[in-house]
Amino acid sequence: MKASQRTAVLFVGKIPESDEFTARGLSLRSASDAQDVAHSDVRAVVVVVSDFEKIESRQLLRKHLQHYALEAALQGALVILAVPKDNIASALESAKQYAPMLAQWEKSFGVSIRQLEVMAGDKWASIAELSARYDCGSSQNAGLKIHSAGSAPLNLDPEVEGLLRRAFHDFESIRLQAETGGKSKVDGVWKVEAEGDEKASPFIVKCGPAPAIEVHINTYADVVADRVPYRGCTPVCLDRCVRGATRRLIVSRFIENAERLDEAVLNRDVQPAVESIFSQVLDRWRRNPPWAKVQLWPEFLPKARRVSYKRGLSRTYSKLIARGEAPLDPKLIFKTLALLPVEARPYPRAHDDLNIRNVFVSGQPGEPVLIDFTRSAKRPMSHDVSRLDVGLGFDSILHDAQPLPESVLMSIYGGDLFQLSLEHVTHGKVAKHRLDAIFALRRGILEDGARVKYDLREEYAVAICVGLLYYAKSAGGLGLVAYRCASALTAKLVSSK
Repeated sequence: MKASQRTAVLFVGKIPESDEFTARGLSLRSASDAQDVAHSDVRAVVVVVSDFEKIESRQLLRKHLQHYALEAALQGALVILAVPKDNIASALESAKQYAPMLAQWEKSFGVSIRQLEVMAGDKWASIAELSARYDCGSSQNAGLKIHSAGSAPLNLDPEVEGLLRRAFHDFESIRLQAETGGKSKVDGVWKVEAEGDEKASPFIVKCGPAPAIEVHINTYADVVADRVPYRGCTPVCLDRCVRGATRRLIVSRFIENAERLDEAVLNRDVQPAVESIFSQVLDRWRRNPPWAKVQLWPEFLPKARRVSYKRGLSRTYSKLIARGEAPLDPKLIFKTLALLPVEARPYPRAHDDLNIRNVFVSGQPGEPVLIDFTRSAKRPMSHDVSRLDVGLGFDSILHDAQPLPESVLMSIYGGDLFQLSLEHVTHGKVAKHRLDAIFALRRGILEDGARVKYDLREEYAVAICVGLLYYAKSAGGLGLVAYRCASALTAKLVSSK
């Protein structure tokens, strides 16, 4: 049942004599059991507490919350505690204690989740209005058939299964195929084939903690929809992005007839695609960027990540020292980059997670389609470009398929970033398309700088250095090379001062 068809408000306690609900197209009925909440037309549950001062009333409230709060959240219904106006704060504390499982209590910057509200019990017009306007999402289709696209069983968590039954309530069956490759911490990502009267276009579904997915959805609605060209990003189906007690789904259209960048670059020229990311898809963000006073080091590597990098970088450094090499100490790299001055720089909005698995290439010669705008924020112009650049050079899966010699990597990442040499062309020909894409990105960043009348070379070198440190945390072969490159590039930054 669609959200607009969910018009029932359940009352736990006495139903008020008020026409405020019927005036808003809502029907009222009593609840006697938590299963009443699972009815498809329920959009809100009102728990009436007449005398909060009595211990019996508080005990009854505890029972009701433990009875109804979880089931209501799983079904997308709002719980409203109607209490005496002097007891609102106390009732809210009781709600946190008696219904701690709700995602509402998890604090997350910029996220406000509403699953339970405490209101004055005599404000029926306000309670009716809140019930009518609440975004409850669709209700569950208990008859929806959920199949696995492969041989492995789905083993879905009950809450996740319930969310899928709500998101695809208007279909007869769905078939799930697990998607791999991304590094986000989520409960699952699936390609979903849906069938009803006729087969629908496929969807991509990501399930994760409600606050994290809420950020993704809000970012899409606030800064991507209507601002990034339709062909350049996957549209989110907002009416299918249902929320449960602790998790939420984000449902997008699936990119058909397209290859992920890390797969496409192994076999064909992707230069037109990577160039179009910045000249077309993200052009509205980058064309006339605002300026801000920025210190690059904390922008590219915030303090929390610096702390998490230290152990891995120290391990890699010790391994190089044991081999008789003399790279810069991790502390010295950090200190050197931290000394770069604060100055006014172009500061546009960025994708902020533009790795090689968040870009798809569609058609020939190739149009880019971007996914996962979860973290989109204001960043220096080099941020997105450098992330793709270093990924194309140091991703372990790409390296296993088409290994680049260390001499080529050192030349590309440890020296002049903007000089193409014969070494690259001859010794790196096994990964020709990767190298071509890298230098297309670097040509593009120089053109961006010329357009905004700002020399981006130093900024780009810092961004690349930070990207190298991410891979240098691993003490394996590629990690050692990444550390050597980061050390050499840092030394070059110092010598150019």
